[in-house]
Amino acid sequence: MVTKEFNSQQIYAAKELRTMSQAKLLELLERERKLAFNFNNVTKVTMLEINTYNELIDRLEKLEAEVESLEMEQRYGNRRDPDEAPGQWTSKPEGTSLAEWYTRQQGKSR
Repeated sequence: MVTKEFNSQQIYAAKELRTMSQAKLLELLERERKLAFNFNNVTKVTMLEINTYNELIDRLEKLEAEVESLEMEQRYGNRRDPDEAPGQWTSKPEGTSLAEWYTRQQGKSR
């Protein structure tokens, strides 16, 4: 898992990019997975190896979906919205996320 902190092997002065070869940059990224570049001794830019970036995006999307599901569960419980379908209380099938189930239910009612 990627952390916020950078070790000394991951931090470079931004001016080093002028003289660093692409091969060296790729080698550093593959080894360290992330790099930080300082401008006037302040970290202003970070660079991630593509697999690390993809892992972070996948994790973020998963967490956003979980938050959405929790928000819908908090709002609707395990049933449809009673304001949209009075008297039609339906149980959510086991193994289906609430967001997925609710989306399907919305499609059926149209």
